[in-house]
Amino acid sequence: MNTLIFLGAVQSFFLALFVFTRKGRALPDRLLALLLGLFGLLFLLTYLSLEFQQPDLLLFLVYGGLLIASTFFIYVRALLDPKRMFRRRDYLHFLIYVLSWVYLMSVLFLENNQVLDQYFHEPNPFRRSLVFNLFLLAELGSVPVYVGLTLRLLAQHRANIAQTFAYSEGIDYAWVRFFAKLTLALWFLLTLPDLLHLHLGFLTEQTSLKLSFVLATPLIFYLGFYGFKQTTVFLTPLSSENTVLPLGTLADTATEPQEENSVKYRKATLKSTVVDDKLDLLIRVMTTQKPYLHAKLTLGDLAEMVGMSSHHLSQLVNEHMNVSFYDFVNAYRVDEFKRQISDGLAQKYTILAIATDCGFNSKSSFNRIFKKLTGQTPSHYVKTYPS
Repeated sequence: MNTLIFLGAVQSFFLALFVFTRKGRALPDRLLALLLGLFGLLFLLTYLSLEFQQPDLLLFLVYGGLLIASTFFIYVRALLDPKRMFRRRDYLHFLIYVLSWVYLMSVLFLENNQVLDQYFHEPNPFRRSLVFNLFLLAELGSVPVYVGLTLRLLAQHRANIAQTFAYSEGIDYAWVRFFAKLTLALWFLLTLPDLLHLHLGFLTEQTSLKLSFVLATPLIFYLGFYGFKQTTVFLTPLSSENTVLPLGTLADTATEPQEENSVKYRKATLKSTVVDDKLDLLIRVMTTQKPYLHAKLTLGDLAEMVGMSSHHLSQLVNEHMNVSFYDFVNAYRVDEFKRQISDGLAQKYTILAIATDCGFNSKSSFNRIFKKLTGQTPSHYVKTYPS
């Protein structure tokens, strides 16, 4: 296991260097490099302590979860909002970690290292300092709290995507969501026994530590690999204040009540006298010019084609058609796919080729959208279609 932990350290430092030297790196890249570097340091200290029997090095790992969890959250937030700069108040996310180390140093210098070592290895919380336990609880709680905040940010981002883009590949950060959930699962797996005081006899402290870092090794590779591949995405602002309004619905959820949409669009009111004309114009553009065939169609692109502002087009689709922009465009793509199947193109081309020609840019999204709108898979639809 020690060798795997060492490889985890090497991998983390290599990925950190790889990301940091990336051409045109932005704030998310720098934060990712920092995060990977922190992981590398934790892996290296663990390896040295286990390989050379230096348990004192493990003291540097105390409360490390506070630093990792907050850094990961800020990294994800920078991914979702590339224009946002690191602000002074963001340092507050690291306040508890800094205070924990002020406390540890005070114990080390005012008392002695033996007392600190006793706190660290003492399984009975009632024999440890109250302050030590409070910081430990803060560390244990930081992972689920920051994962929860991260998942909430991703949900808001996904809602904004549905109002701005007619595609989701590469911009919905599904890999971040998966990483966050996997991290939370790993946290439960490794900390729940301690929280419940279920000290399994066959798991010594060192074995438990080795297991946690070995399981974390593939997570680090996953984070570094997808983080490096990720491109910066700027959502088109829908408000005059340069903020994306959380309008309408998620792509995979039911639409919201119309009265709620009315409140959301109070700054982008579309006069009722022109709604019907605008709807006719929008449908005419969709049916004659077929902009949905463009795989990366955005709200701004379509708004320019119909001669409307993004405000009004978003209101027209969400409030008066009761669908998100994402669902609105993809419904036309599904209809186009059905039309091409009726023309007998399934005899000449594959389903994926036809779907791509209709504006879909991935097999997974096409299958998901088609089943959502028709209740059956594309392959089943093609097989059962009358020849």
